[in-house]
Amino acid sequence: MDKNIEDLMMNSGFTLREIEKIKFVAEKSGHSVLKEINELSDSFYRVVFIVFFSLFVSVFIFLVPEKANVIGFLFSIFCVIPFALFMVAARLRYKAFIFMKKYKGDSF
Repeated sequence: MDKNIEDLMMNSGFTLREIEKIKFVAEKSGHSVLKEINELSDSFYRVVFIVFFSLFVSVFIFLVPEKANVIGFLFSIFCVIPFALFMVAARLRYKAFIFMKKYKGDSF
């Protein structure tokens, strides 16, 4: 079953390194590869929300004409950095989202 999923993942644009990462996490957590892909897919919406929220905060700071903009901008950057570190696997989450959307009804 996992071999079939791996073949579909390769055809969907996953690299061997990404597949190995997902398999490692799946083995470590005791879940199947498909469950890990599903969890990555579900977390994609959170990444999209964080990106749009960060952009909204940055645009808002630039639009407010105050002297405190520099301080506010620096503060917002330091608030956004942890979110950026959280989003390191955003590309992998996107690929998992597209994979699950494409093969949602298929039985593996």
